[in-house]
Amino acid sequence: KGYHLTKSVRNEVAEEKNRMMISAARQKGLGEIGAFTEEQTATFYQENRNLFESGAQVNVQEILVKSDATAYMVFRKATAGEDFTRLAKEYNVRSETQNNGGNLGWISETQYDAVGQKGVKMKVGEISEPINHKEGFSVIRILDRKSGELPDLKKNTSRIRREMRNQMTADRKKQWLDGIKASIPVMVYEPALRKEFKFDQAE
Repeated sequence: KGYHLTKSVRNEVAEEKNRMMISAARQKGLGEIGAFTEEQTATFYQENRNLFESGAQVNVQEILVKSDATAYMVFRKATAGEDFTRLAKEYNVRSETQNNGGNLGWISETQYDAVGQKGVKMKVGEISEPINHKEGFSVIRILDRKSGELPDLKKNTSRIRREMRNQMTADRKKQWLDGIKASIPVMVYEPALRKEFKFDQAE
């Protein structure tokens, strides 16, 4: 005779795995980020002009889903090389774009909530991690962009260095998360890690 775990027991097992995972994750740490030189600041500014433009527009393809778990699954498939349009046809729940492969068209940072805010900072061809907003979770790809105006470098040094720190922290978090996945002998539930360590909040 077989044994079947009740739903409450399965939930307790899942919660215990997440506790083990988060405990091990805390032990690894992210390290400190030092100061930036003027040369590093200028180089970052030139290589990431899209982060600082005002009035930019982007042509966006989006996959909107209702759960973070589905969003991360879609993100992994898209970044692994699966066809974004096909994924949009399969998973996208935004009614007005279900029949056109998720194409939102040209948008600015004031449109579609956090999707627009994130999109104008991305480069052509880039695929975003899931964006959490009031309608659900969106994974977007930038098809094209129209540049906006750039602020003066010297007058915006603090802002530029803050963005440098945010990006470096995000890169370290990704490396850290990949290391956690490889080293912890339990199933890693990625949304649990991201919620615990606030990966999806603005720095």
